[in-house]
Amino acid sequence: MVQKRKRTGKSNSGPASVVAGGTASKRPSPQPAKRTAKGGRVPAGGSTANARVAGRDVAGYSREETADRVRSARKVKNARRRRWPFVVAGALVSVLLVAGAVFSWDRWLRYDDVAELQGEWQVHGSDATMVIDGESIHLTEDVAYPYALDTGAKTIEYAFGNAAGSGRYRFSLDRSQLVIMDGTGYSWWSTLLDDIGWMAGQAADAVQGRATAEPPSGEGVTVLDRVSHDAAAVPREAGDGADA
Repeated sequence: MVQKRKRTGKSNSGPASVVAGGTASKRPSPQPAKRTAKGGRVPAGGSTANARVAGRDVAGYSREETADRVRSARKVKNARRRRWPFVVAGALVSVLLVAGAVFSWDRWLRYDDVAELQGEWQVHGSDATMVIDGESIHLTEDVAYPYALDTGAKTIEYAFGNAAGSGRYRFSLDRSQLVIMDGTGYSWWSTLLDDIGWMAGQAADAVQGRATAEPPSGEGVTVLDRVSHDAAAVPREAGDGADA
């Protein structure tokens, strides 16, 4: 016996159709592809496990793409590691440049040595004084000898009659003391290196709160303490102050 199909008014090509006995069956509609948390796509009706089986990770990248991303991340990390020594070296160079600039300013630009040398000075540990003007060093009212400074090399030359001498000079940090060391072996570089070490020692003493060490003394070394900036003062011999 032939059963008649009921017409529903819809084409059988749609998602639902009528079969024998009047029962409608629905065809499964296509499901959209799922999106992962990182914007990747998982095939419709599939899962993340199926995506891995298909050669893609959870984010939707292929194995080759994932390997490239890992290699890129490693390159960036290694580049940062290689950059650290240059950063440290750059910082050290910057510190040295700043220290060198401060030292140079204090050594050559901050003061006028010709003007600072002039005035009345007392021999360290004695009451004798000498007076230095712009041309001569006056030991007494009647005894004086000319001198010349090289403010770049921090050296001094002087003459007394037919005799001549030379040496180097150095002021204390507060310019209240002057040390003159006799000798002919001083040069621009030798005094520079000597003063760098001396300045470093002074800075270390200041940071640690230690008292400033006494200047060197002995044969060929003259230590003078400033009395005044009066270059027209009258020098005194040892014992003159006590008699007065």
